[in-house]
Amino acid sequence: MIRTKNVFFGLLVLLSLVLVCGTPGLALEDVNSMACDNGPVNIGDKELTVFSNCGEPSRRNYEMHQWVYDSGPSEPVYVLTFDNGKVVKIQTDQWGS
Repeated sequence: MIRTKNVFFGLLVLLSLVLVCGTPGLALEDVNSMACDNGPVNIGDKELTVFSNCGEPSRRNYEMHQWVYDSGPSEPVYVLTFDNGKVVKIQTDQWGS
């Protein structure tokens, strides 16, 4: 039963990312940094640094260890992937919603 819920949740999150960010793996572009109001975020930064510089993400995908920042139609969407509490990948997509 729990496994079924986890699969369902994962599919729901993936569908949400597809709707908001476009097709994963096709439209996302890897970048080395992200500019935020309180400073940049780079590969290797800790979660606390990201939170301090960028604030609360628009969404979090706990299964994939990702934070999504969508600041609206005048800014691109950023997807940050974490491993052991550090940023290992920053991706950007088309303009936000």
